[in-house]
Amino acid sequence: MPPFATDAKALVPHLVRCGYADAQIAMPFRVDTTDIDVVAFAGKPWDNWSACLAAVNLNGDSKASAAKARSLGVTSVFVCGPQRIDWWGLGPQGPTRSEPIRWAELGGFVREKKLELAPRAIYDAKLRRPTAKPNQMTFFDAGLMPAVEKERGETLLKVVRNEIDAFQEELDGRIRTEQDWEHAYRAVFWLLTAKVLNDKKVPNFINVDLKNVEDVFSRIGRHHGVTDELPPFGRKGLAAMEDVAGRLLQRGSLADVSSESIAYLYEHALTDKAVHEWNTDPIAKPLSVRKRRGIHGTPSVLRDHMLAQLWPLIEEIKPADRAVLEPACGHAPFLTGMARWLREWNDSGEPVKDHGFMRDRLVGLDNYAFARELAKLNLTLADSEHKNSWSIKDDDMFAPGVLRHYAHNAHVLLSNPPYESFVKVGANRYQNTDEPVTAETQGVEMLKRTLPH
Repeated sequence: MPPFATDAKALVPHLVRCGYADAQIAMPFRVDTTDIDVVAFAGKPWDNWSACLAAVNLNGDSKASAAKARSLGVTSVFVCGPQRIDWWGLGPQGPTRSEPIRWAELGGFVREKKLELAPRAIYDAKLRRPTAKPNQMTFFDAGLMPAVEKERGETLLKVVRNEIDAFQEELDGRIRTEQDWEHAYRAVFWLLTAKVLNDKKVPNFINVDLKNVEDVFSRIGRHHGVTDELPPFGRKGLAAMEDVAGRLLQRGSLADVSSESIAYLYEHALTDKAVHEWNTDPIAKPLSVRKRRGIHGTPSVLRDHMLAQLWPLIEEIKPADRAVLEPACGHAPFLTGMARWLREWNDSGEPVKDHGFMRDRLVGLDNYAFARELAKLNLTLADSEHKNSWSIKDDDMFAPGVLRHYAHNAHVLLSNPPYESFVKVGANRYQNTDEPVTAETQGVEMLKRTLPH
């Protein structure tokens, strides 16, 4: 047995030598009900994207021990046993391959690998920055983050669907219309939001009592800037929501959840198929929430590829002028992506650019209330040390002058707009305005109204 400590915490001084300050290291960090002994982050907020490295104590099989961290988003895991350390790479399916490190050789290993283990190197590789060098890293799998986002999103989706089922049952099948379903989804989303914000220790949610549903909804309403009365369906609906809250409390920590996992949940929870499964009314018309709203996915891998191509051009813009507009923002995938790309951390892992700088330069536009709420939540998760004050505007982008006004103040335009034909969504309401639509599709009309400005 070596004459020095051989557990996961013994790696902490070596992580510090790689550039991780004490404030960037969690001991332990909980994911669901699993405690990961040591996790090193690039900076705050701590989530799947900022997680870089993990260290766990050997418990039986080395590969199984490394798999404890598979859903966290770290690129590699150090499994610490009494005789050696196994350094495992992680991919979409979990641990891939490992390299053994003797405890006596750990110092030399860290000196050799210091640059590729540094927080900036790992974070830039995960974002696909042009300056990143993932090919020069021992362990880096480009498929890791999409898999992590999907896995965490599917976990949340299962939770939401189970709670909607339970909610419907407790209300004796009173959820029937499209509006009913939206109210139910929204109510469960709000409780899940409170759970996530509480686990992440966001101001105003640190001490929230999830079982006090009326207080939770009041706080979430203030956070989103809305005053709708929720939960729906009267006193019986309130009692059903209290039961939902009780079950959410029994779940493990969601502190690692990122904006992208929330986005996966949003993009899949409101699909027509999901709603139809619960629509028990045989004479009800088919519901078309997703199609009518133009809800569709924006994979983070596509978003970050686009930002990587645009970044040299964006860097030519003065930092103070890097105002970003996302029309038809939905859950704000491009704004949250830009928040990560614009963020820089100091040597202590604290953001160099403050919340005010980000807030003043990221603007979204959507006329769907649920989407705006999710956009504000996702931006909060991307900058979760702060309360919500994000600029997500409630405007119809095809109303006269709206896009012209917002585009005039922006230097960067990013969007994945609805591509449905105006014929299908009803363009007639715009024909008698001062600025009637002239394009066949919404996406083309958006470009015509923004690019000239």
